[in-house]
Amino acid sequence: MTAAIAERPAQQGMTPDIAHALLLLAQGHTSRDAAAITSVPLGRLVGVARRQGWTIHPSTQLAVDPAQPDNKPVLASDIAALAATWQPPKPSIITPDEHADIAELADADLFDAARTCDDRKVQHALQRVEEAITRLRTAYAGVAERAVAEAARAAQQQQAAARVAELEQQLAAARRQVKDLRQSAKSGPATSDGAIRAWAKSHGIPVSERGRLAEEVRRQYDAAHPA
Repeated sequence: MTAAIAERPAQQGMTPDIAHALLLLAQGHTSRDAAAITSVPLGRLVGVARRQGWTIHPSTQLAVDPAQPDNKPVLASDIAALAATWQPPKPSIITPDEHADIAELADADLFDAARTCDDRKVQHALQRVEEAITRLRTAYAGVAERAVAEAARAAQQQQAAARVAELEQQLAAARRQVKDLRQSAKSGPATSDGAIRAWAKSHGIPVSERGRLAEEVRRQYDAAHPA
């Protein structure tokens, strides 16, 4: 699987393990798989993904980018370059003689250990925790779906606003054109000085043969020829 790369700056504080986890998300891995492969805490990975503008789908655990037409995440080029420097963590080996504190185990290991324990208190606590997790997932699913819907609605509103602005510019240009046409039709073609002189002579109005026409003669002509 390949990831889409965009030329945009990476966030400050980005580390190779987080960058590689984001790369895995962009390649189509689930958030749990990406966190397990890179040893990045799942909650932290989800938070970083949100800062990229992505949403983790509550059911599929896949990353979604509402800003992209196909909803597929696009990784910044700097993050992709940083992800290439990531080195897999060395596995920790616990020998039979070593005792591991269960509080230091990962959550998945803790649940596995609890499920195999026959202690009644442990089983009761496990049941309560699993019920709480189910409620949490349901609540988070609603929040995530609303976030995706709101992001899509914001994108549609932005496109609609841009279209309205474009139409308003076209309407303003059309109004100016109509105004110019009306003024042109109202004023009509300009009358030549020769025509005005000929009219003035035919009506006994003194007029010079050459030079600029007197404004009084022009006013009399306009009064006799209203538009």
